[in-house]
Amino acid sequence: MRNLAPYINEIFAFLKDTRNGRWQKLAFIAALFYIVFPLDLVPDFIPIFGWLDDVGIGMLASMWLAYETHRYAVNQLTAAASQPQIQTPPVPR
Repeated sequence: MRNLAPYINEIFAFLKDTRNGRWQKLAFIAALFYIVFPLDLVPDFIPIFGWLDDVGIGMLASMWLAYETHRYAVNQLTAAASQPQIQTPPVPR
């Protein structure tokens, strides 16, 4: 579970950042609701096929979220790296 903590923090940072588009946040939230909400395209009481649509949407949403949060993290790192570094003068001895 400790291995997931950085990813979860990255997802929350991605969702809280106002520079990201609303559609990106809404798509992620909509996928979560689709998985949790009992009404599906294929009802869950149909064996196997009822669960496959949830698994498919979950996999697509998690792959898309992994791609978007990775892109967000890379953009954050490149923005931080492009900031000018403040040089402190050496302390005289």
